[in-house]
Amino acid sequence: MPAITQTGNATATMNTNQRGSFFVLAFIDANRNNQRDINEQGVILPVTLVECRIENAADLRSTANPGQISICFDDIAGNVDTANYGWVSLTTGDFNSQATAGVALDADVRLVGGGPDGKRGLDRVFMGWANNFTAVTYEGTYGDDSIITREQVDNWTAATGAQFAGTPVFISMGATAPNTIAFPPSLLDTGRNAAAGQDPLAGGLYITFTRSAENVIAPAAAPPGEKRHVIARDSPGWAYSGRHLDPAHHVRLRSFRHDLASTTFLVAWTNTTGGNQPTPGTANSVGFRTFTVIAETQWTVRATYNITGASPHIRSTQTGAVRTITANNIDHSPGVSPADVNMEVRPPTTLVSRVYDAST
Repeated sequence: MPAITQTGNATATMNTNQRGSFFVLAFIDANRNNQRDINEQGVILPVTLVECRIENAADLRSTANPGQISICFDDIAGNVDTANYGWVSLTTGDFNSQATAGVALDADVRLVGGGPDGKRGLDRVFMGWANNFTAVTYEGTYGDDSIITREQVDNWTAATGAQFAGTPVFISMGATAPNTIAFPPSLLDTGRNAAAGQDPLAGGLYITFTRSAENVIAPAAAPPGEKRHVIARDSPGWAYSGRHLDPAHHVRLRSFRHDLASTTFLVAWTNTTGGNQPTPGTANSVGFRTFTVIAETQWTVRATYNITGASPHIRSTQTGAVRTITANNIDHSPGVSPADVNMEVRPPTTLVSRVYDAST
């Protein structure tokens, strides 16, 4: 039974580290005998506590696919013979499958709720993978030693340079400098946004990867409860302009550094309406803003390259450590608070705040 502790004459707290379905009885103890008598007014509150747990180490299978990293000049893979290439990109795979993504998030989770089979209340519990950037250094160095960096800012609409790869650009001739968002420890990373009607501030599914998905394992796992397979995939990349983005500079790209650290959290939340999306206007459905972290996958993408040669024979030469994607899994079953693992669950998000800073 979940422990109940009296905190005042008419208040108490209930411990939620149990699982099952319960009734909480609240009543007016008119004769103060600590029990409800037949003539005393009261109300019965049904409570279902659901445990989410990774049962075995083999059930947490998130992995990196470093073989998916590629370098392209103007969409031409590898080295290139070109007189005037426009950009160099680093890609880490695609979003078509777990095997072809840069990082594949993958876990089986046992859910146990109330009732004789542990399935009561499970239709009100949802899970997904939510990503945080913890550090990012994307920088291109040009022939006059100037550097263009990726930054996360809260004033991207003030950028005055011509957009590059669909992303705002700050240049030295602009009237406003980029105002960077202070991070780490973390910045929420999702393709969902308010403009598309999926505001991460509302919670629920909207903080997760757009390709986060969960399914009950079939054939159904033996009781109690059920097992769910929860997956997502990410393949982040970036483009480095072949020529400096500020018209005040007329120099070519000399080298670039690509260094990203992320942590993707396997989270669970509830919604009494039975949907995984937030319902802010519905009374008593506020679980979509309260998350439990079941596990996490810490992963990195790292590569450094020099651009060598002269037109029409341009080459990319790897420098430093071998380019790689790494992944490390950590089990937090049966769940901890996001605050305990420095998880950010609110906007701003990375995709709507990213810019090229070519202003210095």
